[in-house]
Amino acid sequence: MDEESFWFHTKDKQELFVKCWKKTDKPKAIILIAHGMAEHIERYNEVASYFADHHFIVYGHDHRGHGKTGQLAESLGFFAEKDGFDLVVQDLMELTTFIKEKHPNIPIFLIGHSMGSFICRRYMMLNGDNLNGVILIGTGFQSPLLLKAAKKIAKYMVKIKGKRTASPHF
Repeated sequence: MDEESFWFHTKDKQELFVKCWKKTDKPKAIILIAHGMAEHIERYNEVASYFADHHFIVYGHDHRGHGKTGQLAESLGFFAEKDGFDLVVQDLMELTTFIKEKHPNIPIFLIGHSMGSFICRRYMMLNGDNLNGVILIGTGFQSPLLLKAAKKIAKYMVKIKGKRTASPHF
C-alpha cells in the first residue's frame, strides 16, 4: 500500500498536514475523513488502510489546531482568532476541490467523526452538491438550553485563560 503525506496550502495561507492511503489505480471511490476534536488524522491509519485494501483511495488531514497542522502553526487546540469553525469548513472544501482535480470522475464521500461530523454537516449545507455522499459518526444534537450554557462557560474560560490556552486534554 502507498501512504503519502504532504502539506496542502489553503487560500488564506494555512498549511494543512494531509495523508493519503492508496492501493489501487482503479478505485471504487475516494473517502475523505474529517477527524474529531483533540484528534489527528494518523489515529485513522487502521480504518484508512482497511478502505484502501478494499479499493478506495483515502485522504484525511489534520484540522487547524490539531496534529501536525497545529504543531507547525504552534496553535494546538486553536482554530483562529475569528471565524475559526468556518475556516475549518472552508479548508475541507478547498481540499475536496484539490482531490477532485487530482482524481476526476471518481465519486467522493466524506466521513466525519464527532467534531468532524459537524464540519461535514456545515459543508453539506454550503456545498453538498460537490459530494456523492456523507457518513456521520458520533454526531449529535444539543438542546438550545445546554448549548447556551456551554457558550457562557466557554466565554468565561476565555476571559480567565485567554483564547489560545489549550485544553488540558490536548
